[in-house]
Amino acid sequence: MIDGDYDLFGFLHDGHISDWYELLGIKYIFYPPYERQKTPTKKELAERKIFENFISKIPGLGKINSSLSFPGYETGDPQPRIYIQEKILFLVGGEEIYKKLFAFKNFALEKSGMVFLE
Repeated sequence: MIDGDYDLFGFLHDGHISDWYELLGIKYIFYPPYERQKTPTKKELAERKIFENFISKIPGLGKINSSLSFPGYETGDPQPRIYIQEKILFLVGGEEIYKKLFAFKNFALEKSGMVFLE
């Protein structure tokens, strides 16, 4: 996957981004273009197209039909601001731990509190 120059840490290109949005209580997400730059380069336009194609296929995000010139999405079930986890995970490691956790079929991000031991 081409991450592009605008997503240096890969947050937007994570296939589980909708889980994170729901965990944080985010209901609506909009991805407007960078308006400060008047003329985007060909590379930036290509990266934008790849990103919009990627984000449109993420399970848990439904596209909003609106008159906006950029895409907007709605998450499935955002969590309330105060909630209780069923499990607490004590973790040691880097960001690769998320890929390992999401590989478990019964893992649910919204039901697992995480404490990072560094």
